[in-house]
Amino acid sequence: MRSVSFIQATLICFLGIPIFGNEYLEEDHVLATTPYSSFYASMALGYFMWDAIVSLYFVNYFGIGFAIHGIVSVMVFAAGLAYGFIHYYSAAFLLFELSTPFLDLRWFGMTFGTTVFPEWFQLANNIALIVTFFLVRIVWGWYMFARLSIDLYATRLDPRFPILGALATVTSNISIDILNIYWFSKMASIGIATVRKWGVKEEKEKEI
Repeated sequence: MRSVSFIQATLICFLGIPIFGNEYLEEDHVLATTPYSSFYASMALGYFMWDAIVSLYFVNYFGIGFAIHGIVSVMVFAAGLAYGFIHYYSAAFLLFELSTPFLDLRWFGMTFGTTVFPEWFQLANNIALIVTFFLVRIVWGWYMFARLSIDLYATRLDPRFPILGALATVTSNISIDILNIYWFSKMASIGIATVRKWGVKEEKEKEI
């Protein structure tokens, strides 16, 4: 699963580049779609469906958080494709996946130890994971959710506006953003504990 996750995250971020700056999508952030944006959202939906199924099947191993993440991600992209809206935001929110390769590399390092990645690489990767996670999932994530909410509110009177789709999208985004805060708090706690252990280890080495 980690290998698939690594490849998907890298690919989906790269494929999202044409979405940014698309003039047609820029004209209507909520209701505009293009053939490419539909293809892009379909790719994301396919992966998240697989992710949700695997996370639910192995919920005792991955934890309930991953299952929730998979399910609500399916809800967002399924709604976006079914109602043909918020394609403008698809690539913006999938930038969350920039932190995923670092998370997967961390898993490989923890599973196989220094036989795969040297200690210095694991340390650098862990730092990159925490920084990237905070920037793309917390700072960028909440900022884009605010922009999305404003755009949805501004478009609410349009007869094409999908109320159910909007409710599903807002609910799902709130769930993911709260989940990201929870995950980041866990990462920060582990990071602080690790730094303290290094400090104790260095002090003992000095005493010797």
